[in-house]
Amino acid sequence: MLLKHLASVLPSHDSENRVVAIAWSPNNLKLAVASTDRSIYLFDDKGVRKDRFSTKPVDSKNGKKSYLVRGIAFSPESTKIAVGQTDNIVYVYKIGEEWGAKKVICNKFPQSSAVTCIAWPSEGPIVIGLADGKIRAAVAKANKAQTLYSADSMAIALAVNARGTGFLSSHADGSVIRFYVAEDGASEPVGRVLTHPVPVYALAWPQSHIVAGGCDKKLVFYDSRGKPTKSIDYARDSGNTEKDLSVACCSPSGQSVAVGSWDKVRIFDWSPRRNVWEENNSKSLTNFYTVTALAWRKDGSKLVVGSLCGAVEMFETILRRTLLRGSHEVSYVGPSQVVIRSLEGKSRPVVVKSNSGAEIEDVKVMGRSDNRVVARTPISLLICDIDQNLLSEIPWEDKNGSEKFFFDYPGVCLIFCAGELTIVEYGRNEILGAVRTEAINPHVVSVRINERRLPGQPDNKRLAYLLDPRTVRVVDLANGNVEVALVVHDARIDWLELSETGRRLLSRDKRGKLWLSDDQGGHTLLLNGTSFVSWVVGSDVVVAQSGSNLAVWYNVDAPDAATFIPIKGETMDIVREGGRTSVLVDDNGVEVAYLLDEGLIEFGTALHDNDFGRVVLFLEELGDRPQTEAMWENVANNAMNERALTVAARCYAALGDAACVRLLKEIVEIGERYAEDNLGSDPLDCPDCWAKMAILKGELRTAEAIYLVQNDLTKALEMYQRYWHWEDALNLAQERKWSGLAQLTDKHMAWLMDTGQKAKAASLIESNNPRKAIKLYLEAKRPGRAARLVLSQDELITDEKLVGDIVRALRAQELMELAGEIYERTGDFHAAIEAYGQSGVFVRALELARKTEPNSVVKLEKDWGHHLMSGAQYDAAINHFIEAGETSLALNAAVLAHQWKKALQIIQVIDVDDDPEIRGHCERMAEHFASTNDLGLAERLYLRAGLARRAVEAYAAANNWQRVQELAQTELDPAEANELLAGYANDLRAKNDYRHAEALLAATEQYDEAIAMYKQAGMRQDMVRLVAKFRPELLKETHAHLAKELVKAGKPKEAEEHFLGGNNWRGAVDAYRSANMWEDALRVAKQSSGDKAAQQVALMWSRTLAPELGARVLARLDYLDGCLQLACEANYFDWALEIVKYGSVEQQRDVHYRYAMALEDEGRFSDAEREFLKADKAMEAVQMYIHTREWDAAEYVAQNHCQEGLSQVLVARASEAAEAQDYATAESLLLRAHKPEIIINHYKNAGMWSEAMRVCREYLPSQEAALRRELGQRTSSVDNGGSSQVILEEARHWLEVGEVRAALEVLLRDPRAPQTALLQAAEILLQRAEPELAAELGGDLGSRLFSCGEHALAAQVFLQADRIKDAVSALAAVGDWAKARRVVRELAPDLEIYLEDLYREAMIKEGQVENLARVDANAALDMLMRKGQWNQVFETAKTQGATVLHKYVAIRAAQLLKSDSVIDAVQLYSQHGAPPISQNFNLYYHLGESVLNSNETCNEYVYLAKLRNVMLNLVRSLDTSVSSVASKFDRVLRCAHYSAVRCASRQLGGSDLSGIVLKSSVGLLRYTDILLADRAYYEAGSEARKAGLSSEAFVFLNHFLDLEECIEEGDGSVLDVDDLRVTDFPLEVPLPPSLSLSRENREEVREWVLTVSMDQRVEQGLPVDQRGVYVGSLTSHATDLVKPLVECALTGYPIRGASVQFEAGRKLAAREDWNKFVAAARQTPGDSALNDVLSFVQDWCGTAPNYTF
Repeated sequence: MLLKHLASVLPSHDSENRVVAIAWSPNNLKLAVASTDRSIYLFDDKGVRKDRFSTKPVDSKNGKKSYLVRGIAFSPESTKIAVGQTDNIVYVYKIGEEWGAKKVICNKFPQSSAVTCIAWPSEGPIVIGLADGKIRAAVAKANKAQTLYSADSMAIALAVNARGTGFLSSHADGSVIRFYVAEDGASEPVGRVLTHPVPVYALAWPQSHIVAGGCDKKLVFYDSRGKPTKSIDYARDSGNTEKDLSVACCSPSGQSVAVGSWDKVRIFDWSPRRNVWEENNSKSLTNFYTVTALAWRKDGSKLVVGSLCGAVEMFETILRRTLLRGSHEVSYVGPSQVVIRSLEGKSRPVVVKSNSGAEIEDVKVMGRSDNRVVARTPISLLICDIDQNLLSEIPWEDKNGSEKFFFDYPGVCLIFCAGELTIVEYGRNEILGAVRTEAINPHVVSVRINERRLPGQPDNKRLAYLLDPRTVRVVDLANGNVEVALVVHDARIDWLELSETGRRLLSRDKRGKLWLSDDQGGHTLLLNGTSFVSWVVGSDVVVAQSGSNLAVWYNVDAPDAATFIPIKGETMDIVREGGRTSVLVDDNGVEVAYLLDEGLIEFGTALHDNDFGRVVLFLEELGDRPQTEAMWENVANNAMNERALTVAARCYAALGDAACVRLLKEIVEIGERYAEDNLGSDPLDCPDCWAKMAILKGELRTAEAIYLVQNDLTKALEMYQRYWHWEDALNLAQERKWSGLAQLTDKHMAWLMDTGQKAKAASLIESNNPRKAIKLYLEAKRPGRAARLVLSQDELITDEKLVGDIVRALRAQELMELAGEIYERTGDFHAAIEAYGQSGVFVRALELARKTEPNSVVKLEKDWGHHLMSGAQYDAAINHFIEAGETSLALNAAVLAHQWKKALQIIQVIDVDDDPEIRGHCERMAEHFASTNDLGLAERLYLRAGLARRAVEAYAAANNWQRVQELAQTELDPAEANELLAGYANDLRAKNDYRHAEALLAATEQYDEAIAMYKQAGMRQDMVRLVAKFRPELLKETHAHLAKELVKAGKPKEAEEHFLGGNNWRGAVDAYRSANMWEDALRVAKQSSGDKAAQQVALMWSRTLAPELGARVLARLDYLDGCLQLACEANYFDWALEIVKYGSVEQQRDVHYRYAMALEDEGRFSDAEREFLKADKAMEAVQMYIHTREWDAAEYVAQNHCQEGLSQVLVARASEAAEAQDYATAESLLLRAHKPEIIINHYKNAGMWSEAMRVCREYLPSQEAALRRELGQRTSSVDNGGSSQVILEEARHWLEVGEVRAALEVLLRDPRAPQTALLQAAEILLQRAEPELAAELGGDLGSRLFSCGEHALAAQVFLQADRIKDAVSALAAVGDWAKARRVVRELAPDLEIYLEDLYREAMIKEGQVENLARVDANAALDMLMRKGQWNQVFETAKTQGATVLHKYVAIRAAQLLKSDSVIDAVQLYSQHGAPPISQNFNLYYHLGESVLNSNETCNEYVYLAKLRNVMLNLVRSLDTSVSSVASKFDRVLRCAHYSAVRCASRQLGGSDLSGIVLKSSVGLLRYTDILLADRAYYEAGSEARKAGLSSEAFVFLNHFLDLEECIEEGDGSVLDVDDLRVTDFPLEVPLPPSLSLSRENREEVREWVLTVSMDQRVEQGLPVDQRGVYVGSLTSHATDLVKPLVECALTGYPIRGASVQFEAGRKLAAREDWNKFVAAARQTPGDSALNDVLSFVQDWCGTAPNYTF
């Protein structure tokens, strides 16, 4: 929330002038300020002063200064101000709606003591706080006041909630009391909510919290139950510069709180996402002094602050501001409240606020006039009508903004989303209705909401919409979407509209038919060809246009009585204003108005309003018109419904219904007499009137009931006789056992005979006198009734005469079925079959024939088929013909019945194809299947009918040209087929369908015609394609021809494709060159032949340009280097030299170099020298002169331009001299060139070794020895072929002359020298070599001896060469460790470690562990560890000390835990212990978690006990100074101990220790950060469930299910822990990597939780004690002020009763549980788990417990 200063409303004074109170009017237009000068100042919404008035004392005698104003409050309608004063009075001033209106006191409410605070909630009375602690309510309308409640101390402040339905009062003793003045639906109880440490002056009631502050400089946020949730101590935070918190004010949204203090206003905002109050802004007001009053504008956009010195400042309070559609400004004044203002000032600002408190995420201004607002929150949708200032908030899920909103109907908004239509009524916070429909066009939806509703009538809210494209459904929205009518049309509906009353519906279909429907099921066609239709506003008159006629129904109940008005143009609208109704018609751009009969329109309105006097007068004046009769009838119906019988009689008289008039007059007379006899009674209360009214409605049963209630049976019987309801009269007389029943029966019979109803009379005497009844039936010509009577009487059927008379009568009336029944009963089966057949009842005929005459069955089937055919029942006749074996007739019937599939089945069994009738049927069937595009069947039938051409034509009609071609070529004569296909091709060609035309021409091998077709159409691509396919030998020629044509036509682009198609890319390049289209030429060359060709084109292009421009083009193309190379190759040096001027230096040198090479080739050496020098290639010039042996020129160029080339000149010249055997000259030249090695080579090649040795000795002394060796080798190779004997001999010769080095070099020069040579060399080196020579050659010789296995000799050589380390390595290689140690000890003590490493490696390699251990125990242990010999590792490590042992124990334990061998790991530490080594702490903790959570060990007492004992020893050995580590392992110890206790108790079985199992399971929930949380809650819930603790079981198992869902989703952030805040269980626990329980367990728990959640008897929360803490917890997360209970050392459960104190004195156990456990242990063997637990407890806690209470 941002505070932006807007204006200074009042300036400050130099002295104290306290602003007592500030109040905003609810309509946001007025601001009132009260100060200590006892005046009320009125300002507008911008802070401009508009008015002022002074308050009055309760008694004018006391004077003006006898009181102070303590508070002011606006009334909900913003026209009154309540003022509370210290002189025990509250005045209510009427200030009016306009500025400057007279201020009048309209209410006075005397009080028992001084008023200290006042408030006026929007939903309740004035609330007054008094100095005596009373809180009173004053009702302005009744001018009465009453006490709501009394407190023990003075009322200080009042705070109203955001809904205006309740308030808080704070008192001097710090108490805060809550009270509701209106029904709110809130669940908070009234009464004292909390007690603050100091009196609360800064009091506010935001949503779901209470804010309190006072003189202790602390601001505390309480929840709705009075528990503190957040406390801010400004005395500590501000360095004691903060003063008292003087006043607080809540924003209208309830999501912000302003708190005033000394020179400062703080703003606290509620964060819905973080669910916390945050201080987001603090405004310092320098020299403002104490803030004494705060008031927030009701729309939340402004905050006004008053000070001790009278200053009043106005601030804008918004979060952010945006513009919508350029017409409206949206100010976010809170997370759930925005203010929308029109930038054009068309309407007042509108406040959009979410009652749910959810954050408003999006706001949109919508509607044609920008008069609707749609806002979204995560859970709701807010829709606002700006004009009416009506806001609706409905629950709404996030639907990705796919909704469509329609605002065409007043009062409601339509929302279409995902096939659902939702109706929202403005001002209601619920969905009015929702229906499913796919039609989202507003023209096919109509809503009427209380239009033309009369006072006293119920809500009339109806909706009409499309259920499907042809069905309109009308529902009553006011009664829960009850279906009113369902109207089905035979065509798609494109427009519909309800009348204003919603009783009638107009709908128009796609055919232009206009229909009228009502809620009684009526459905009438009004008009055809309708283009415009509408109801006239304010009436039930319909106006529609059809063609050039305007039809008007002034009475829609008379559809035929329409008034037609000829018009020209199209109807646009209907306007009703100024007492005139006009239909506006657009006649070619001119608007023409046609007036309607306003009188007839008013008639409909008056009739709806039941103004019968107006209606009758109007109809009498109307005279005889076509629609008059229907109007009279309509009025009569309405009058009857309203019981206006006189009006109804007048209407029926006009209609000519004298009977109704007479009966109505009779009813009126009876009623008048009844009213005279019963004064004060309604005339229509007379029962006779009721009966007559029922008779008038035709409800004789109702009239009978009325008479019988009046005990007047005679009148009821007379009524039935009067209206000839003799049966009802007889039934009534019989039921009532009337004495005149016989006379009534005779009277009835006489009446029947007199009226000629002999059949009716016969029916009455059938049972008593059947023969007479038959006679009467025959006389009445009802032989059928006579026949049925005869058939029902066995004695009559034997009377042949009687039967014969009946049969003759039946035949006369062609009742042959009954005749057949009589024949069948008399045994004349043949006659019966014939009779049945003549009557068409073939079912009975066949049934009888199968029993009596089987031979006639086939004939009957055929006759039945013919009978059905005669009645056009072709489909029914098919099977009968089939049964009769008449397949031809069956086929005919199937064809006539259009049963094509059945006809197809029939024809498949008919083998005859030459029958014309069969062929005709095939043709008809083929035509049908061709029409349904079933061309396969059609083809087969056409072929069977011999109409192959028709089959081809069918495929042609379906554009199946492939099948046309195939069928024509296979079924038609070739000539006919070619002719037909050619014709089709021509037709397709005319239709530009070239593809199919091509296929047909190709099928007839008319390739040239197809090619010509494409050529003529200019479709060169297709032409080329066909040529390539059918005339490949002409393809190149075609491409060339087309390319030539296109080039000639100036279309080189199009010609390119054909050049390339003809493999003539150069032609394309030439075409582009000719057209000066170098870019395209370059592209073609590059694509067709690569960069080389492209460079050639670029070269040609650049040569046509100026040098500079050409260089730029080539540089742009990156072809400059390539083109220069091409130019040089083409000898275009002049052009290249010009172009290269614009290139780089390297490119210039390259061109000059190439030019020099060309000049050299031409023999122009001087020019070439010049170009070489320009190319910076002086060496090349020197080489050129060397090549031509022009030594002087070469030497000149080398000396002046290339000094490094001088030696080459001298060497080349010396080589020439040497070739001429002028060695002296050659020697001098080479010495000048500093190349003595070359002259030595020359001397060697010439065999002049002495000269070579001389030069070598003088100029290369370092190579003398090598030269000497070479000389010796040359000599020996010449003498002996180089064998080993020769080498030894040569070495001996060198030794003889004293050349030891030479001898050694001879022996060692060959890398593959034999072993004898190496041994000889070793002997020479050891005996005769100087130390320097031995050091130089000894290393190589020793290595070679070592490699060939002479390790001892190699050691001597290494020692002689002073390479001690190599000597030691050699001795180690032969295992002479003693000599090696002596050498190291005497010659190189620093190599002792190296020798030990060698020895260790040797021992490891040989596996001599014992020897290795004496040297390096760690190495020996590592070797055993790698071999997996852990027992030996631990035995050896024990000898090295505890540190080494536990190092390897830790390594082994880590391996075991990594491989999930938890049992072995815990046994390992149980055997060796767990010393307090810090490096192993994580391993110990991991061991504890693994044992407690592993499926193998978590329920096994043995392993839990071992872990418990290990942890106990570890905790005892830990340094107590490291409290965090000790506490960590103490928790693991306790967790293991309680798990062991539970496991041991479970092993006992039964219910003795079930309580201990339950308590230990609950106690273990404090360790769910160590245990698997889901398993822990499951076990605790299961134990609670077994113990019948449903509430606790529900919470634990429900949390278990939540944990399972989080584990499956991998996200624990959504875990709900609200139920656990009253416990000390960890709220944030690590999620297990996988589910711990089986699917069956989870499903069983889920079903139980669901069942319990539906059980209202089970509290779905944890039971708490007087501390507000769960009974199974030591303390809770909810508060830090609760003292924790003591933990039981046996179960971990809180101790709440008597306890057992152990010897150590620090640990206690619940006495009852301890006794139970000890008693159970005594019943078990000494080595049982229970006794082991007792031993551990005594070891852990001490022995000899004593009891304390």
